[in-house]
Amino acid sequence: MPCAARPPRRSLAYSYIWKTTKGVTGCRDLVLKLRNGTTLRVLFIFR
Repeated sequence: MPCAARPPRRSLAYSYIWKTTKGVTGCRDLVLKLRNGTTLRVLFIFR
């Protein structure tokens, strides 16, 4: 999904739409690798 996480014009924030089912528990990683080689990782904890 190369276009899923693009910022709107004149914005410094990114948005990413992510749906999970109600039964999801535990940890999930969202890892983004940018064109410049930078890797960003976010850990989500579902209870």
